[in-house]
Amino acid sequence: MFTAVDKQHNLVTANEYTRESQCYCPGCREEVIFKKGEIYQAHFAHKNNSRCQMFSEGETAAHIEGKLLLYHWFKKEEITVELEAYLPVLNQRPDLLIQYNGVSVAVEYQCSPISIEKIRSRTAGYVQNNIKVIWILGEKLKVNNTLSTRHYDYLFVNKSGAFTLFQLNEKKQQLEVITDIRCSNAGQAFKRSRVDFDDDIVYMLKIVEQPNHNRVPVVKSRINEEKNLYRLSFYKDKRARRFFELLYCNDMHIKTLPDVLFYSVSKEWFIRTLSYQWKLILVLWLDELHPTQVITDAGLSRKIKEWENEGEIIFHYLPDIEHSVLIQPLFQFMDLLCNKGYLDEIAERKWVRTETIL
Repeated sequence: MFTAVDKQHNLVTANEYTRESQCYCPGCREEVIFKKGEIYQAHFAHKNNSRCQMFSEGETAAHIEGKLLLYHWFKKEEITVELEAYLPVLNQRPDLLIQYNGVSVAVEYQCSPISIEKIRSRTAGYVQNNIKVIWILGEKLKVNNTLSTRHYDYLFVNKSGAFTLFQLNEKKQQLEVITDIRCSNAGQAFKRSRVDFDDDIVYMLKIVEQPNHNRVPVVKSRINEEKNLYRLSFYKDKRARRFFELLYCNDMHIKTLPDVLFYSVSKEWFIRTLSYQWKLILVLWLDELHPTQVITDAGLSRKIKEWENEGEIIFHYLPDIEHSVLIQPLFQFMDLLCNKGYLDEIAERKWVRTETIL
């Protein structure tokens, strides 16, 4: 940590410390020691037997250097920023706390893996206290070719509902910004932008504040996908067990699945359940309806909630978003069914079935 308090409760920064008095952690009030070497930045550290919860993870040299780099970048941009500001209401100290356009933003630079519970608890705490939170990933956690589910908890959602992931390349002094996350015929795609620390904050905000692109559904190779499904059935993969139960109970076969099920909609990465399973559940329900029955936005939303409660459809945890955003993939699939002629949208978010799908 770069800040501590002295016996008179004055805030002391590591760069200003003269070793003239003992210092203490602003959170737990335990005595801390001052460290300064030829390689690493001057900082304060708890003793080995410390019970301080805020720093139980310990701080690596990469973490110390990285958050100091970010601190100087915000200072250069003349943004109000505090290093390790103590938030009594949360009993937490974000790496950085910035004030931008009247909004408080906690910046957490995460270099090492921590539990899902900790990430979600911290994020929820900030949100409940009207503090935005931005997680920035270090080298060990960064995205290479694809986002895994462990990255989802670190996502930032902008005003238009688009997701962004930040990671720091400390050596190149670059902030990597991952946007436009979507499913594709190859699995997953996204856009990666790089912001040099010589660039201004306006350039980064233009990247972050981009809305979602209206991506059209993409079709997967039916031959390859059928092979994958046969493989799942042969090895009795637990993820696909319910899907094959549905096929069996409805006297269906992989070969008889309609082509529309082999399309990917851009936001289906929101859903943990096998894509063929939730699409088949939706299609089976639609085929049961009378051709004159009007399907409404509210009615479909209630049905999705019912499937959730029954465990038929499971969504990924995505931080700080409404349920109406989370269920968007199913509405995207409804639009696809309209485009393929199975449904007719008679009014905004109101459909009737024009023909059976299965």
